[in-house]
Amino acid sequence: MALGCKSAAGGVRPLIFMTLDFATTDLLNIDVGRRKLGIPTIVRIRFPSVDAFSLQHVGENKSLVPFWTGAAIACHPTGGCILANATSPCHLCVGLATVGAPPSHSELVQWEGTFEYNDWSRIIGSPFLSMKTSYYLSSTPGMLTALAPTEIGQTVQPIGYSLSRTELQLNFGQPTLL
Repeated sequence: MALGCKSAAGGVRPLIFMTLDFATTDLLNIDVGRRKLGIPTIVRIRFPSVDAFSLQHVGENKSLVPFWTGAAIACHPTGGCILANATSPCHLCVGLATVGAPPSHSELVQWEGTFEYNDWSRIIGSPFLSMKTSYYLSSTPGMLTALAPTEIGQTVQPIGYSLSRTELQLNFGQPTLL
């Protein structure tokens, strides 16, 4: 089941948008590359860029509150970022904030790899991660929890698991609407 958000017109918008960055220059025609690699037309593609294999993405903070380092971030429907939370299938987590940007400023969002932070208090309510524990998107905007949501209407979204008291291996799992 694909999750989506209802639009004003009553249709369902997809939640996840993907841009495929060609990492080689042997495919100079994007349409030829699309056919050759069997890429569906709903996937946006572009020529190689310097950040083709980046583990991070920049987006504008569209929230009315500042982000904090480690905050769970979702995509805003018009572009940019907002705080993610498990109470809305339209606010699923795509990564963790690495800067802590104020509203209308750019945020760098890490979506892959190991996220290391010395004080997890603002993110999980405790200064340190529990060892070898899975973490999920919380119903509190921007936060993570070691206990998966259980209420009907919430979304269970695995975010990652702790490698140490300060390191979270990001491993976004399939979201499940309860």
